Amino acid sequence: MNDHPNTDAMPDAPDASDGQPAERPAERSHHARRVEGQSSPAYYYGRAPGAGGYGYGGGYGYGGGGYGEGAYYGGGEGGLSEGDSFLGPMSIGRVIRVVVQKWPSLIVAVLLGLGVGFAYYKTATVSYRAISVIEVLPRPPKVLDMRPVLLNDPNSVGTLSEIINTRLVKLRSREVIIQVAERVRADFPNLKEMKEEELYDLLVWSVDLKPRRMTRLVDITARHSRPEIAQGIANAYAITAQVYSMDENKGASDDGVKWLKATGEEQRRIIEKADSEVLNFRVENQIDVMESQKRAVDSVLVQLNNDLARAEVDQSRAADLLAVLNEIQKDPEKISSLPEV
Repeated sequence: MNDHPNTDAMPDAPDASDGQPAERPAERSHHARRVEGQSSPAYYYGRAPGAGGYGYGGGYGYGGGGYGEGAYYGGGEGGLSEGDSFLGPMSIGRVIRVVVQKWPSLIVAVLLGLGVGFAYYKTATVSYRAISVIEVLPRPPKVLDMRPVLLNDPNSVGTLSEIINTRLVKLRSREVIIQVAERVRADFPNLKEMKEEELYDLLVWSVDLKPRRMTRLVDITARHSRPEIAQGIANAYAITAQVYSMDENKGASDDGVKWLKATGEEQRRIIEKADSEVLNFRVENQIDVMESQKRAVDSVLVQLNNDLARAEVDQSRAADLLAVLNEIQKDPEKISSLPEV
């Protein structure tokens, strides 16, 4: 037989709809008790499901209609679903509802943003940009397979990107900055009042060198509050880069000429030394006397060869005459066949 406690003494279950999770039934001191050995269903305390939705039954609280259901903290109506966020489900209707409810705040925020942007637009310094384009041409490779005149030529060794990046590093050097500053001062006399370091810093921070991808072109970008000065800086930097490259090539050519002269002098000294050694060897070993004797022997041999050739010719004629005389002796009628002398 089941015990039925007084339901009037039992407090109502806490409301789970106010944002706080309801307590677990096992942690409550007021719970349904069931007599051992009875099979009757358990009774739940609290209000009926239709009397306000509070308690352990269906509606708000621990999910489904009792402890036997599968919905507790995570599922059912009482917990957050997997697709919901902490801010609740996001939908177009909810966004429109929030906009309708908060439109004064949104208008104020937009007006503040526009005011700040307009103030910045009015107070910010206007900067103009000018661009000049230069082309980096590496030296062509040597056609002949011989020792190059320029042993360390950075403009012909390495890939194109390495050559261009090396040139850009040189164009950012202090030497080039000083030349550009002098040219800018000559073009714009009003900049002569600036200190040298200020002008150098202006050129360093306002000029950007950027190579174009897959080309030999380099963009020189200059920025200044005055457009004519920006254009003048960009053009001055481009002209200075060209002049600097020409001066560098001229210096490399002068070094090549010096190398050629030094190499020629060294080769000339080596040849003179070899000629002197050969002359000393000829004098020490009487090469000239031996050569004169050899020439005399050669002339004697030539004369002897000529005499032998004439003797062979005379011998051949005498043999032919002897053969004719023998034939005449045998037959005197053949005397008419004697050769004319």
